[in-house]
Amino acid sequence: VLRHHTALLALAVGGWPLMLAVIAVYCVVNVTLQVMIQPKFVSDAVDLSLTLSFFSVIFWTFVIGPLGAILSIPLTLLVRALVLEGDPQAWWLRWLSGDGHARPPAPRIS
Repeated sequence: VLRHHTALLALAVGGWPLMLAVIAVYCVVNVTLQVMIQPKFVSDAVDLSLTLSFFSVIFWTFVIGPLGAILSIPLTLLVRALVLEGDPQAWWLRWLSGDGHARPPAPRIS
């Protein structure tokens, strides 16, 4: 809502060139925040590697469309929980996915 009012105010104050400049700056800032900065904070918060976060957005968007882009992190965490959490030998895959708490299983002493 704010961006519409800002663009209209720019149109009223400075005409079409200022309005287009405001829209362009908004687009650049928005894309920068959502593509470069937000994934870093999200991946740190949920223990996913940054690379896996990016690839999960691409993968889930390809699989289920635009909704996949929104649900990519929760779906990736669900798959990791279902596939990797139950297998103690898959600790290295959990570690590779960004789980900093994944450790090799303790050796069995007979």
